[in-house]
Amino acid sequence: MRDPVAMNKRPGRSVICCWLAGLAVAGLGGCGAGSGSPGGMHSAAGGSHAVSRATLVAILRGDLTRYLADRGQVEHVSAVGLTVTFRGSEPAISLATGATTYGGGVPVSAGALWQIGSNTKAFTAVMLLQLEAEGKLSISDTLGQWLPQYPAWRDVTIRQLLNMTSGIPDPGNDDDLPGYQAFLSAIAAGADLSAAKVISYAGTANTGDVWLNSNTNYVLAQPLAMTTPATPLGYGLGVIQETSPPFGTVWAYEGDTLGFRVLHLYFPRSGLIIALAANSQPISDQDDLFTLAASVYQALQKAGLG
Repeated sequence: MRDPVAMNKRPGRSVICCWLAGLAVAGLGGCGAGSGSPGGMHSAAGGSHAVSRATLVAILRGDLTRYLADRGQVEHVSAVGLTVTFRGSEPAISLATGATTYGGGVPVSAGALWQIGSNTKAFTAVMLLQLEAEGKLSISDTLGQWLPQYPAWRDVTIRQLLNMTSGIPDPGNDDDLPGYQAFLSAIAAGADLSAAKVISYAGTANTGDVWLNSNTNYVLAQPLAMTTPATPLGYGLGVIQETSPPFGTVWAYEGDTLGFRVLHLYFPRSGLIIALAANSQPISDQDDLFTLAASVYQALQKAGLG
């Protein structure tokens, strides 16, 4: 997750994100018209804009192409994908440029799937809050009620899993854990790890930390949320709200895993959503995806859609 203002700040990452990202991949591609079919653009109120859809698509594709040209070597990125969705009946715009392999390869399509990293946490958190609203559970419930197979953590609440205050360690980050090396070896070997297997690498330890960014929390929470590929909805833990130029008020989250990152921006005033994906994961101060998002947003504003 990245702050649009303090873009050099980012929470710690974990190798376990590789496994978490396998729970959900996002297809940035939208409906076929989004690829750049000609025609007029319309506001939510139904008014036409002077900029045609084909012109806007060409401008946005140019933004993606320039990003790859300017940032390709620095960020070791070879492909970028974009989807813009609008409130109302305006069709989504979906674009991609570049190749699947750095230095050349198969061209990436607008319908490509991208690893979305810690965006999976947001889906899990929202689904659990929806279940609480339906009276099916409470986030004050303990793991002892729902997952009694983990007695060492029986007093940990769902709320503590979601807000990272459980003290449960992360086998991809804590090299003091007995399972640390075994977990890294399994990831390196491309092992197909179940949730129970991932949790086993964390052992039965509890760090006692008041706050600890541990992905194990969400490996435990995910089955409680009962998420499915048909219900990847909403924003949750870690999403930030900022009011800053050029965006105005925006909700933002960037999730990443080894080799991929996806940035979501939601604009509550207009209902606009911008999703950007890139097939690299540079260090925080070299990640310039927010600058690309700013260019995209400014192009949409000029078209009367921001």
